[in-house]
Amino acid sequence: MALVHALADMKLHQSSHKECTIQKLVDALIEKLALPNHFSGLFFVEPDALAEVKEFATSDRCRYKQPESCGLIFKRIDIYCVRLYGVFFQSSGHAAIDYAHITGVGISQSLAEYLHPHVKDSLFLDLSMEDGIVRSKPTYLLQIPASLAVKERIVSLLKRIPATKAPSTLISPKRPRTGDIIVPAIGVSDVYLFPTGKAALYRLHNYLTIFNDHECISVIFGCVSISLLCILAVNGARCKHFSNGDNNDLAALEALCVAEATADRRVQALYVEFSCASAFESLRKLADMHGFVLVVNDISANLASVDVMSIADVLVTDLARGFSADVKGGSIVLNPNSNTAYQYLKPLLERNWRNEVFAGDIVELEYGSRDYLLRSAISNRNAEAIATFLKDKVSKSSVTLVDYPKFSSGFALYMRDPTSKFVSGYGCLVGVEFEEQNCAVAFHTALKTEIEANSNDRATSVVLEDSGLLLRGDQDQLPLARRGCRAHVIAGLENKDSLLRSVQQALQIADANA
Repeated sequence: MALVHALADMKLHQSSHKECTIQKLVDALIEKLALPNHFSGLFFVEPDALAEVKEFATSDRCRYKQPESCGLIFKRIDIYCVRLYGVFFQSSGHAAIDYAHITGVGISQSLAEYLHPHVKDSLFLDLSMEDGIVRSKPTYLLQIPASLAVKERIVSLLKRIPATKAPSTLISPKRPRTGDIIVPAIGVSDVYLFPTGKAALYRLHNYLTIFNDHECISVIFGCVSISLLCILAVNGARCKHFSNGDNNDLAALEALCVAEATADRRVQALYVEFSCASAFESLRKLADMHGFVLVVNDISANLASVDVMSIADVLVTDLARGFSADVKGGSIVLNPNSNTAYQYLKPLLERNWRNEVFAGDIVELEYGSRDYLLRSAISNRNAEAIATFLKDKVSKSSVTLVDYPKFSSGFALYMRDPTSKFVSGYGCLVGVEFEEQNCAVAFHTALKTEIEANSNDRATSVVLEDSGLLLRGDQDQLPLARRGCRAHVIAGLENKDSLLRSVQQALQIADANA
């Protein structure tokens, strides 16, 4: 239990400035509302989030299930031309905090900082909930020209150079005479921006679930991030995880598709990450056969190196790591070449998507991604060096597994062809699993300390996978190695040799805690 608290404390320390900025706004609004000092709050620009918080907090899925009369206070807050929806609760209200942490749909630190000086002029309105619906007209957030620039950059990266070794599929056939891959017909109108990568996944999952009246099942295939597992479980919709991602799981998935069709239902979507690249082609064939939406989740924003548009109906990208350097953001890209899925998904997103990204964050996202290719080349090199070093230490140290696309069978097929200006890499994100939780904590602390001691702009960062993020009952779905024993290293722009020395020293400290 002490280790779980240590993980939570480190998570708070890692983002202390971020949480401090938002907490200042929370404290100021609580003071103006004359709520007790032990209250806290969360803010959203989407009113439906309030109903979702209450539904989650009072459900059996929540680790900290609350009674129906759980003491949540809902307010509409108009502050400096921005309309927020706030939920206030006693500081022990872990359920509301869990919802925000899992879904990633809360306001950003930049928006909180922008609004804080204007709290004195804010206006409040009590909100009631009728049949789980908040009756209030939202304003959402202003869209600015920089949004278009970010979308254009994403599209240009997706169309830059195809992966000519990628298999031909129904949604990406090769030209009959030349055998060339047909470049996807993606336009800026097919790109949707969100405040975080988690928010992009959560909104997509919610759109599909509500459209299908909570009747259809979603599938996760292979080894994926814990955040994806939690996002697909948070709204209570049916979900199945084929965790091995092997041929047996492919056969079981096909059997599930047949069983759902027999019951006059269907699999609504399948979510997969790069670790299962060897199964991409088979999954595409099953998607074409059974009509489910195939979603590829890119958690490292490796747009310049990896081409999965021959496989994916939808590409979800966490823009916070590789793309923007240090600004949170997420995107959904629809694949127009996937005719059946596109005809279904395009009107769905057009009806439901609303802008939740603050203009200040968009400006930083656009500015921070201008040198994306240059940064990507350096961070790819550093991450590959770290992954190769740690891979060699498996079974010789406390490291039990290194999760990096370079070691995933079939991944090379989807790497974009090299050019004189850029050679594709395997991404900036390295997952490292340890034999014990205290080894992961020790590695995280030591590497973070080393990096901060030699800090520079856009340095490498390291985070612990949040073992406390799992919803009630989800622990049984994970192998023992995934329960709080994983660290993620996001490679930065340091000197490679210096960075490897820091990783080596951190590993020695981790081994000493085994």
